[in-house]
Amino acid sequence: MKIGFVRSRKPYVSYDDFWKLVELSRFEWAWADMADLGENDRLWVWPTMNMEFLGRVLSAGRRRRARVAWWYLERPDANIPEGADPRSAFKAAVSEALETVDAVWVSDRSLAILEPRTIHAVLGSHPGLRGVEDLPKRWDIAFFGQRTPRRIGALAALGASGLSITPDSRGLEKDRALASSRISLVIDRTGGLPVVAPLRWAVAAAYGLGILQEELPDAYPMAAGVSIAMAPLGDLPRMACELLATERFLALGQAAHDLLCRDFTFRTAVERAAGRIR
Repeated sequence: MKIGFVRSRKPYVSYDDFWKLVELSRFEWAWADMADLGENDRLWVWPTMNMEFLGRVLSAGRRRRARVAWWYLERPDANIPEGADPRSAFKAAVSEALETVDAVWVSDRSLAILEPRTIHAVLGSHPGLRGVEDLPKRWDIAFFGQRTPRRIGALAALGASGLSITPDSRGLEKDRALASSRISLVIDRTGGLPVVAPLRWAVAAAYGLGILQEELPDAYPMAAGVSIAMAPLGDLPRMACELLATERFLALGQAAHDLLCRDFTFRTAVERAAGRIR
């Protein structure tokens, strides 16, 4: 089966690293308005749910020969009414999607267990995702993402512990900041539903950074204490200081690199998920 990816023409900066992985892994891709849905023995993997491609899939109907998998990378609680149950919203979204597409992929194993109709797809990495070679270490903590109130509070606590944190940046400046950091920090944008942020892991692994993750129920394929360190939100400053003082972040970074850039590369993991589509 030929595997390709469907790309929106609408710019979405948060997915820049995803598309770098697609190209580095030598997968084909097509714009949403150009992907051939009539091709046999073809799987199109689609990471953004919008009408740009959904409309074409719906209108193709029985004429569609290609299979389509929606890679559900967004948080299940990203766009739901205040007070709504994110688990119920997630299951409802999967049910609705499966009326149109052939498979729904998720990269958090706890979500795959919650909704067994999904396919668990690890989001691997590639060493080429690293944009800059190693630089002298300037920052203790690399953090890039929307500064929500929850994250601002956590970053303030880390700063109060004497830890240096990268400023928000993009492009080459972001690459330089990553290459001059020791630890990559991952904090949920909102509370209530702890889920994997696989793209952040993929980037950190490419740079060999030790990953410090807000506690998750299931970090597979990462192993706590081996390829990733985890702690509750309020305990992140203590854990970061411990990792730096003992230099344990170095072993974590090497293990994460080996795991996602060798054992679960982006291409290998995608091919495994594709093989599970019936």
